[in-house]
Amino acid sequence: MTGDGAGGGNAPSPNEKGGRHGPDALESPRGRRLPGSGLPVGGGGFLPKPERLVSDPSGPRPSGSGGGSAAPLTTLCPERDSLTGLETRNGFLAHVGALVAAHPSVPYALACVDVDRFCAYNARFGHAAGDALLIDLGSAISRVLSPESAGARLHADRFALLVPRPLLDEAVFLTRFSHRPEGAFCSVRSGVYEIGDVAPRPADMLDNALLALRAAKRGAGERRTLTYHRGLREEALFFQDVVREFAPALRDGLIGPRFQPIVSYPGGSVAGVEVLARWKHAEGGRTDPSRFVPVLEEAGFAAELDMHMVVRALVHLKGWVDRGLGTVPVSVNLSRSSLRAPGLPDRMTALLDAYRLPSSLICLEVSEEAWSSDPAQLKAALSRLRDAGFSIAVDDFGAGATSLEDLAGSPVDVIKIDKSFLRSQMSERDGMVVKSLVRLAHDLGLAVVVEGVETEEQALFLKEAGVDRAQGYLYAPPLDRASFEALLGGGGSERGGGSPPLRIGLIPKPRGGRKGAGGGKRPERADEVGVERFFHEEGKG
Repeated sequence: MTGDGAGGGNAPSPNEKGGRHGPDALESPRGRRLPGSGLPVGGGGFLPKPERLVSDPSGPRPSGSGGGSAAPLTTLCPERDSLTGLETRNGFLAHVGALVAAHPSVPYALACVDVDRFCAYNARFGHAAGDALLIDLGSAISRVLSPESAGARLHADRFALLVPRPLLDEAVFLTRFSHRPEGAFCSVRSGVYEIGDVAPRPADMLDNALLALRAAKRGAGERRTLTYHRGLREEALFFQDVVREFAPALRDGLIGPRFQPIVSYPGGSVAGVEVLARWKHAEGGRTDPSRFVPVLEEAGFAAELDMHMVVRALVHLKGWVDRGLGTVPVSVNLSRSSLRAPGLPDRMTALLDAYRLPSSLICLEVSEEAWSSDPAQLKAALSRLRDAGFSIAVDDFGAGATSLEDLAGSPVDVIKIDKSFLRSQMSERDGMVVKSLVRLAHDLGLAVVVEGVETEEQALFLKEAGVDRAQGYLYAPPLDRASFEALLGGGGSERGGGSPPLRIGLIPKPRGGRKGAGGGKRPERADEVGVERFFHEEGKG
């Protein structure tokens, strides 16, 4: 079995999920790679060149002649997939162009369908079961086809169909096929491009549907079908820009750390600092980390970003120690990619040895999403890191489905409660939830940090609830190195500095700035004597 669409079967091949570089890789519009036509991605994968993605749709939709009989169109697509009997990619594109031209009054939609976790299905039930699944999906698509429709197996578990828009819901519904071995669960996701009065080239239509499919597969929950809109193309271009510019940005020092203090409760002294990645664009401005970090994770570059930030954090921490500044534990974020690397614990300890720093000064933060994705593998990696002396924190706790019960007995020291738990107006029920969470965490021996604190009212409530530490714009935005070093040198930490600890505690109510998740505003300037000097560049964070 070749699995290339023309040869049938789902055995591994360059087009198979086992051979593709990520299930969500953008499709080469012509099904092949041309020299110099793509951008490399982290796993050795391939993205089509940006010029191809932004090519303008060709001319107006051609009009047919007299309604156009569908019979001659069958001669345009003789190639058939031997496994499913559907058309292959090239034949499908030719058929789509002919149908749209022959039926200009038909409101067509082009849909791409992909099986969720097909690689895992093959591994669990075998390739014969995988073939049966593909045959069943091909049969479901065939049942909705008419002389005015077309269907294809593009490759592996990816299918496409062109149908009149009124039949689209039925077509997508039928792809939720029933064939599966006992104990198996299968689901599909689909991306749809609705063809208007001005039709792009068939390859562009397919590209648009694939962009929608890619977005549907990246999403979570029950939204399994997504319709193309222009923002998806802009998102794809942003993706490619980030991938293309990442290595030069690292080389040129455009990606670096900002330091957000973590304060202790109830006193308010600096008890730690989180190192956050910031990307200063070469043309000015900054790239939002909430946008570029997910791109790097998807493209396979997250581990490189992690190690870059770890090294930068250690360089600065070593400098603080050598200069006699107050030292506090430094928190750095690790992605799923880093945690899956078998050599991570050895690499981390080697870095600490090189900089002659104790592991007790490093807290490794793991997102709740990463924790829930593969808890068994994660626990094994984190156990080795914790045995080496690192502290382990679960970041964004409460944003997903992980519970404290899941963390019982796990190599975790800290939970960082997601800022979504904070509201501008905390109801009695909200308060009970947070207090119960803090109490249960303490019963498990876990310290509790709350992120996104922005108002005095929130801080007062969290102190009463027994929260151990907090961070947020109420205390400080992410600071540049000089500003944070001034904070350490001024005695603002719990561990060092010759002067009494600086309580950066409660800053007076801000006069303006951005609205935060908690309903407060980002402070423009801290007015307390002895504090304002630390925030003179907070707008750069």
